[in-house]
Amino acid sequence: MQRYENYSDELTDHEQELGFKRVLTVNPRFGFAGRANMVPAVVLRIGPSHRIIKLVNPDGNIEYSHQAFGSYFPPGNIDYNDDEWNPVLTPMPSAESAIRMALAGPMPNNPFRQHVYTATAMMKLMCPGCSEWFDLEAESLSIGETQVCPKCEYSGVAESFVG
Repeated sequence: MQRYENYSDELTDHEQELGFKRVLTVNPRFGFAGRANMVPAVVLRIGPSHRIIKLVNPDGNIEYSHQAFGSYFPPGNIDYNDDEWNPVLTPMPSAESAIRMALAGPMPNNPFRQHVYTATAMMKLMCPGCSEWFDLEAESLSIGETQVCPKCEYSGVAESFVG
């Protein structure tokens, strides 16, 4: 198993049976020096701009977090920030619990659920052919999937577009 900040990329047979996949996703620590823009992680897509991602907590235990791509504040609000993956629910120790809670939808007066104003998920990729950055409308990239640069038309596996 590799640890990328707090993500785990080890896909178990049970997680695979539940529909999880090992993919490349946006690294939340990309802004820090020496951090790649994408990292491998175990993710279950549960709807547009919603996912459950496998995490490793500070104690080394596995948790599953329902996240939504967007902001806690609507566009135009003074507190609005850039859209990113934000937790919707407190992480759960079991994948089944996280899936059940995520699919249950909003529950009134639930102190553990955050409202996220969702947006279209975007990824920033760097072309290994022309070294230019470009945006891609996607929640994640399948590992081994072919990616094409829209600027120079370089073609290669998704992992080669990690900057």
